[in-house]
Amino acid sequence: MKKYIICLFIALSIIFVACDKIDVSKLSDKDLQRISKELIVCNKPYIRFASECCLDKNDNSICDKDEGEKITKETPSGITPPIKETPTSSEQTQEFQDKCTLQSGISCIDHKATATSLSVMVKNSLGYDITVDSVVAQQCTALGSQGTLSNGGLVTYTLNCVNGGSKYNGNVNISYTNIDTQVTHTNQGQITTRIE
Repeated sequence: MKKYIICLFIALSIIFVACDKIDVSKLSDKDLQRISKELIVCNKPYIRFASECCLDKNDNSICDKDEGEKITKETPSGITPPIKETPTSSEQTQEFQDKCTLQSGISCIDHKATATSLSVMVKNSLGYDITVDSVVAQQCTALGSQGTLSNGGLVTYTLNCVNGGSKYNGNVNISYTNIDTQVTHTNQGQITTRIE
């Protein structure tokens, strides 16, 4: 009989405690901290910080956001909220950086691409006169011999091309011969620009 009374008392106590509403505002900070340690579980590479989880990729027990690293925040339920990246002002105004580069000695001064052509203005800074044997660019018809380009001289080469899309991105090669030594060279470069 004593067993039944003890079991009945325990059962009633459990029901009474389970049905009673807990007023969290009456709990102390220490009790809230103790309860949150039990309720908030952070799996590696996340660590617990206050009442949430934060990323700790390098396992040094410091939240990566406090170290200045880019972070993704994960909630205790395991749902990662999306991160919206705001483009920088230069990304907003320009999708890519225009560039025209050649190996040293022949400088790309200016360039322009259209749907049907590619124009490249170059300057001879080699220190000697050259004869230009060919100008070749991707998606364009190559130009043959272009005559002499004196040291310090400027010239614009215009190639016929088939350029689709909104930008041109291709290799440009200028083959030339040193007039003094008759040695041939190829200057390799690249052009990335908006099609006008």
